[in-house]
Amino acid sequence: MSYNNGRIESPVSIYDIQRALSLGSSDLGTLIKDGLINMWARYKPQRRVGMKKLTYQERSQYHSADRSKFGIQIPFCTLDVMNYMVYDLLTNASSTYGWKYLRPLGDRTAQGEGKQFYRESDFGRLLNDATDPFYNTPYNKGYNHRANIPFEAFLNMTGVTERYSLAAGGTYYEINIQVANTLTITFFNSIGDDLHLQDLIDLTAEYSSNIKWRPVLQVFNDYTPAGSEPWYQRSQPDREVAGDAITNVQGGTWSVSLPLNSYTPDANKFYHLCIGVGCCNQASPIVWKDNNESLFILPYTDEQYDNNEFPFYYRFSVVSYQSRRLNVTQIQFFQGGLQTWAVATKSGSVFTINSLSTDVLRLTLTITKLPSQSLEFIGQYGTLESEDNSPLKVQARETINYTETIKYMVPQTSSWQNPSYNPVIAAGNESETVTIYATLNIGNIEVGDYAEYHLYAFTGAFENNQEKYDNIGSFSIRKIQYQ
Repeated sequence: MSYNNGRIESPVSIYDIQRALSLGSSDLGTLIKDGLINMWARYKPQRRVGMKKLTYQERSQYHSADRSKFGIQIPFCTLDVMNYMVYDLLTNASSTYGWKYLRPLGDRTAQGEGKQFYRESDFGRLLNDATDPFYNTPYNKGYNHRANIPFEAFLNMTGVTERYSLAAGGTYYEINIQVANTLTITFFNSIGDDLHLQDLIDLTAEYSSNIKWRPVLQVFNDYTPAGSEPWYQRSQPDREVAGDAITNVQGGTWSVSLPLNSYTPDANKFYHLCIGVGCCNQASPIVWKDNNESLFILPYTDEQYDNNEFPFYYRFSVVSYQSRRLNVTQIQFFQGGLQTWAVATKSGSVFTINSLSTDVLRLTLTITKLPSQSLEFIGQYGTLESEDNSPLKVQARETINYTETIKYMVPQTSSWQNPSYNPVIAAGNESETVTIYATLNIGNIEVGDYAEYHLYAFTGAFENNQEKYDNIGSFSIRKIQYQ
């Protein structure tokens, strides 16, 4: 058989396709039309006419009629602005924008070679294909059901608090400029063995000495001056920045930052941040080229779309809270043997631990409230409505290999474990510092990996009957193998 661990190799059989997709049908058309086919696989059924097997050159050819390569429609933006496309994706469940997999239609009414046949061979690599750059590689021999999305972006959560907006609906992010003076987006170009960014656009082309494909942020103010149009209808952004040129076609990481020094802190003033990749110089603007195929929003998965997790869009406001800060002053890890605990090596906010130690860490954290925070840094440990002091509540956003989860410092909901006492910060205008001792389970961090924790404290306020948390600091843990 030519199926193994999610991959199909030529020659392809119906049974191979059934196993890869975990489907029972033996009808080729039914299998190809199924929504389980991974659109990010390099070798997959494509919307091309005729029965003959596709060469690699034919698979990778750009089709201007539907703006597609490798069977994927690329959402290039008209007029070099992303707002109208982003808005439609956010508000229209049947939006025609975005990254689309163009499946074969199996058109039985077309005549002769005009028919878009279902081809079993589309799941495999054409043997002896001189146009295939992967012909001599041990992988990429056919369809990969586990292919990853080729390019993603993530928001740097330092100083950023996730909010739910009652007035406008949906999620937005509140950025505390006392903690972070820039908003940073980090881009990751996949180094997997399937589709890469360079398969979808030409990263090697020289448009000029400084005009390159770069990560791009476009910001639109969420207000409509007299005689102007809403943010999603504007023909140019209120602000635009671009990052370093994306030149490493084998994968890499790039960041682009939006300076916040020109934004007046105001929790009620919102901005829309649209994220993409564009052909431009570092100072922008986007350069018109190749029939305006010079800017596109980021790829996303069906799961991200279904869960409203859009990597190409953030809505944010800027605030200024002076003392919403938490410091992780010490981390200890268990050495084993004589029940001894060793202090982790610290460099900046990164703690390095022995991978052979226990998976449980001891954390020492401090939170400080300054007098100016009497009405801002409040919470279960004191509210505007009550002077009652209750236990401090902190939650953490954990990032491992670019995947984020929320954890709480309570044993009922996560690996965070509370100490036997309840630390309290009282309401009022007195300066105060408390120390928290807690333990953390890090068994899911692989050797050599980093895990980044962004910590949030409950402010005492509620939105949509949910507690509001504010970002008060972050730290990272790195596991290494000691010799």
